[in-house]
Amino acid sequence: MIADSLQTQVKNRAGTAVPFSRVGPAGIFQQEGVDVAPHTISVKHEMFGKGPKASRQSAIIVDIPFTNAAGARGNIRALKKLIIPEGLIDNLNDARDALAILNTLSATSGANLTVLTDGTGLGDSALLHETV
Repeated sequence: MIADSLQTQVKNRAGTAVPFSRVGPAGIFQQEGVDVAPHTISVKHEMFGKGPKASRQSAIIVDIPFTNAAGARGNIRALKKLIIPEGLIDNLNDARDALAILNTLSATSGANLTVLTDGTGLGDSALLHETV
């Protein structure tokens, strides 16, 4: 269960904590102190199939609205998705490994295991600059 307040867990690219609070019971969190176009975090779970083919798809979605210099509005969406074959899996260790690999690729630069919050980690850089 995620706490109702994410004040110390969520950080921006500068490493500064960004306070988010739960908005209703549906797994939606909104940036605190921002009335116009606040950032949101959503946690969603869906089940697909039945029996041994049953899968759970869980996603964390971050939405950041913006307005450019010309006044046009847009939205940046970051998504982390995990698909677990619920009908086949015995435990969640492989799923934990998958998340650990994804997190370290996104947050670190090569052999350096320092977590980078500025978007310069290998995985983040690949997403931002269309590189592999």
